[in-house]
Amino acid sequence: MAKRSLSCEEYNFILVTEQVLVYGELKRQLAQRFRYDVDSYCDAKTQFVEGILKTCTSR
Repeated sequence: MAKRSLSCEEYNFILVTEQVLVYGELKRQLAQRFRYDVDSYCDAKTQFVEGILKTCTSR
């Protein structure tokens, strides 16, 4: 699976919405769960991040 980073615009969208709290909590939980497995950590965030990307591109 190809990985990509959020653009500045996409990242700023997250920062100005309530999703930042959800995203932050998700990252904390996944960091604990996948402390030594970066690939699984990234994969677990995929669904949330893809939802954010869809929202950003539809604006």
